[in-house]
Amino acid sequence: MVQVAGVVENEPAGDDPAELSAEGLAAALAGVSAIEAAAKARFLALLGEFVERQGWEAVGCVSAAQWLSWQCGLGSVAASEHIRVAQALRALPAIAAALASGAITWSKVRAVTRIATPATETTWLDVALDATAAQVEQIVRTQRRINAADADHQETTRSLSWRQADDD
Repeated sequence: MVQVAGVVENEPAGDDPAELSAEGLAAALAGVSAIEAAAKARFLALLGEFVERQGWEAVGCVSAAQWLSWQCGLGSVAASEHIRVAQALRALPAIAAALASGAITWSKVRAVTRIATPATETTWLDVALDATAAQVEQIVRTQRRINAADADHQETTRSLSWRQADDD
């Protein structure tokens, strides 16, 4: 567990942020961010299993997103995004572990799960570890555009030809 109060030597262990130095505030923020990431990782692991088992049906909901909105207070877009990420993380254990350890944040995980596959997971994890959240978003957006352009190019250059052999 990450220690939040008193993370810097000689800092007061009270809950009042006004009592902390700038260094103490920075350390406490980093600690709480790691705790938040670990909690988000646990939430997403539970959600992935809940979606897999279709747990929302038992209480009469029509979807997991509806259940999340009702029980967890998420808006429909946020609920759908959490479900998408939870399902993606089931196949991306290294990224899930990095979130659980606090090494990467929800923002980075949300971005890289749009493009990472089990085959490319380590590459995208490295990107998430080395870049800011804004940079990760930009890199993912750019890569998705490149992938779409490649797919369009392949579609337009695809052809089929055949030749019928003569009996001779």
